[in-house]
This record gives sequence, C-alpha cells and structure tokens, in this order.
Amino acid sequence: MSLIFRNNDRIREVVGEKLEEITGTLTIESMPQLKRLRFPRLKSVGRVFIHNAPLTELTENWSSGKGITITSTIDTLSTPTWTNITKINIRNTGITAVAFNCAADGDEAGNIEIVENPSLKAIAVHGLAEAPMLTKITQNSPQSEVSFPDLINSSWDLEISSAETINLPNLGTAHGNITLHDNTFKKLSLPLLRFLDSGDLTISNNERLEQLDLPALERVGTFYGGGGGALRIEDNSALKSWSAPQSYTHAYDGTWLTGNFAK
Repeated sequence: MSLIFRNNDRIREVVGEKLEEITGTLTIESMPQLKRLRFPRLKSVGRVFIHNAPLTELTENWSSGKGITITSTIDTLSTPTWTNITKINIRNTGITAVAFNCAADGDEAGNIEIVENPSLKAIAVHGLAEAPMLTKITQNSPQSEVSFPDLINSSWDLEISSAETINLPNLGTAHGNITLHDNTFKKLSLPLLRFLDSGDLTISNNERLEQLDLPALERVGTFYGGGGGALRIEDNSALKSWSAPQSYTHAYDGTWLTGNFAK
C-alpha cells in the first residue's frame, strides 16, 4: 500500500492517528501550504518521497528500508533519527539536522546524496561500515558537522565539501576517489586511512585548514591488479607544512603538493 498526497495548494496538515505501516511509498509532492505531517503510530515506510512541501514539523522516528528522498522543502525542518535506511537523497531543503541508522552494507545500500541544503548543520550516518555506492555531502551549511562514525570502507566515490567538521574515525580503505574540498575546517584527521586501491585522494581548496593528519597512510593506487591514483594536497592556503607518515610508500600517479607550503 502506498499513500500519496499531491498537487494540493490548500492542505496545511496531514494527520493519520492510527496508521502504523506503509509498505509502499509515502509521497508528498507539490503541496505548497503543507507545514506538518503527523503519524504518531507510523513506524515503517517502504520508501519516503517528499518534494516541494514547506514542512516545519516532522517528528516521528520512521524506518524506511528502501530509502529517503526529500527535495525542495523550503522552511526549517529538524528531523529525528531515521532507521533501517538503505538510500538517502536530501537536496535543496531547509532541513537543519539529519541522523540516520543505515540498515545494511554491501549490495543492499544505495547512494547517499545530501546536497545544497544551506541550513543543514548536523549530518550523522550511523551503522554503515561499507559504502558501496556514491557518497556525496556537498554545499550544505559551512558550519556543518559530517559524521560517519562506523564507516570502514568506501567502495565508490566519497565527496565532502562545506563542512566545518568531518568525522571519519574508522575509515581504513577506499576503492574510489576521496575528495574533500572547499571545507571550513581548521584540522582534518583520517586516523586509520591506510590506502586507496584506485582513485585519487584529494584535499583541496580548504582555506582554513592548518593541520592535516594522515598517520596511517601507506599508498594511493596499486601497481598490481588495481587502478591508478594520485595524492593531491592542493591550494589549502593556511596549510604551511605536511609530512608524509613513515608508512607512506607511493601514489601510483604521483604525489602533488601545491599551495603556501613553507616546508
């Protein structure tokens, strides 16, 4: 069963007092006056799709096994923790905070794209050890905190920008590009990152970055059966020095250090 609300410019509130489960899709689309959803007993939704609805209140803790898509919600919206999530797409909203507990790793997980949300200051994705698809957290609030506390391996591209804090304490390996650019942090630490089998590790245009710690880094790219990759630490104007750890052996396509390095 799906529940669809669409193309109504009068409804301001949707309430379902007894609704406990939606096995299909909850669709809220083109509802320009809708401010509030209230489903006090709803715990499980197959998929959530919200587009062009200026919600100001959404408080239930939902489980959504097939993913969350929220686009073009205009007003401030602070969400609770959503659980059992496999795919996330939040774009061009007024959301201020999001937190997810992911359902699965491996083939069941999908893209995570949280982009162009200028008020979004807190992004937390828990329970995801393996990110097999694109992870893109960009163009949100320049004061945002991005946290993937359980992420161990990224199997596709990982891109983060406009973050004041990035928390990747357990990320150890990657099999795609890692790109951290145009952020506002002063310190960046990837304490367990050992290698990228293919793809570039790029840390660039982070104007306030003063301290960069990659203490476990061994290599970027591989000569044997893998793919190329470069280490690029470029145009971080406040970063005056960086020393590769003793464990670092090579980057297949070269190590590029440009900017205002004094040493």
